[in-house]
Amino acid sequence: MLVWATAGAFAVIGLLHPLLSAGGSQSRPVYDPVVITSLRADITVDRDGLMQATETITAEFPLLRHGIFRYWDVGNLNDPHVRQEPSVLQISLDGKPVPYEMLTEQYGRFVVAKIGDPNVYLSPGTHVYRIRYTVPGVLDPGATGATKEFATSTGDSAAASVFFWNVVAPAWNNDIARAEIAITLPGRVPGAQCSVGAGVGRACEALRVSGERVELTALDLPPRTPVTVRAGVDVPTPPRFE
Repeated sequence: MLVWATAGAFAVIGLLHPLLSAGGSQSRPVYDPVVITSLRADITVDRDGLMQATETITAEFPLLRHGIFRYWDVGNLNDPHVRQEPSVLQISLDGKPVPYEMLTEQYGRFVVAKIGDPNVYLSPGTHVYRIRYTVPGVLDPGATGATKEFATSTGDSAAASVFFWNVVAPAWNNDIARAEIAITLPGRVPGAQCSVGAGVGRACEALRVSGERVELTALDLPPRTPVTVRAGVDVPTPPRFE
């Protein structure tokens, strides 16, 4: 059962729209001792701008942890009238279904999945979460973000539409040893840009574009370090229903 309420704090994980601050509840921990050893995000975007994402999170847990929170910022900095709310399809822990609640914070700006049983502690050691969800309206007009500088680029990202997204969010309060991102877009990708950290940041590892696919790796991410991707897509920008 899904319950809408106000979030507390487990471990904090999030995906935000590019260029938005981490924001959120002041109750969030400044640092979480759960270490993310591997984050794998497989993202597919269709011609209507619907993003389907599967995140596989491998983490080392200390004693006395119930689970994690997964934060989404539904705002869009490029258009203050747009809200991009996720729909969670499935969440598992170590290959089995896990209870979760859907919460909100800051008057609905943040949607949160509280994952885990508050009456059960996880055993210390390695645990693997898999989160499947969708977000609508993730393709923007091609000029969106064109003036932003990136630390890494390949090809020419000029195109009719653009996918411009924090594929690793500044809402993570965990160290992340390795993040691997694979993005499949609905048309040819002439080029892509990527940065680790705020502003220009530092270079992403192994940024590759092939056909409709973008792949990249980011290593040794301190807490609250975003990874931002901007990829051109040779398809018309779909209408966005606000």
